Amino acid sequence: MKLSSFGSSLGACLTLAVIALTQSVAAQIPSTADRAAEEEKRTNCTHQEAEDRTLVVDPDLNTADMLLCLGRLDEAIATYNRLILRYELVTVYASYASFQLGNALVRQNNLEEALLVLQRGIELDPLYGSALFPERNQSPLGEINFNDAADHKQGPTVSQDPVEASAYFELGQILEKERRWEEAIAASEQAIQLSPQFAYAYNTLARIFYQQNRLEESIAASRNAIALNPKLSWGYYNLGKALAARGELAAAREAFRQVIDFHSSLETIGDRYKEEMVDELLADVLKK
Repeated sequence: MKLSSFGSSLGACLTLAVIALTQSVAAQIPSTADRAAEEEKRTNCTHQEAEDRTLVVDPDLNTADMLLCLGRLDEAIATYNRLILRYELVTVYASYASFQLGNALVRQNNLEEALLVLQRGIELDPLYGSALFPERNQSPLGEINFNDAADHKQGPTVSQDPVEASAYFELGQILEKERRWEEAIAASEQAIQLSPQFAYAYNTLARIFYQQNRLEESIAASRNAIALNPKLSWGYYNLGKALAARGELAAAREAFRQVIDFHSSLETIGDRYKEEMVDELLADVLKK
């Protein structure tokens, strides 16, 4: 081979190598669009984390929540485990970290470990619900009402007996949010098996069945919830939604009217305005 020919071949090889290296490096550098998407995700996670936060906690928990939101599950799990040990004597924080760890484990499809972690979090703080889930005290009309005439809670704020029933209930709540319907149903049914008087678990089933358009099952679950807790306003609300979706409008109106009558703040508005509120509730369901 002539020297000039060898030099030409070597030059061509070097050029190809440089091109390949450049392409490899470029592939590892996020594009402007990728960077923008990642930044948007971080911003959304920050906003969501701020909306979900019910406690004022330290930056490490904020970091763990951000990792969970971004889907960096291994890092989130390791951080939550470390924080649970740190907060051993601050039960409400340890309970919060346990619930978030449960969320991460569910996303990793480790349901058995998630159940154990949730149970441990409830055992740490048997009054966990009031601090971690204040939205559960809101009525179907968005009011916080603690009058004795009604129970406006969407879910328990204290541990059930046995505590394992509460752990299955909370596992069902996480699975429901993940839209893993059949697993959420199984967890809720297990909670009922452990605690047959668990009206809130029936209410969860009613909500999930409605999402799946399994209306007869939703109606049956709502009626079971109401039978166990006749003051449960969310039971009547879910019943009204399923009845309306099935076309039983008269029965749906009765259920929605009961929801309204449960609100002591509406006692003085008069029957005409209450019926108008029933119309609005019914219209909201029918337009969806």
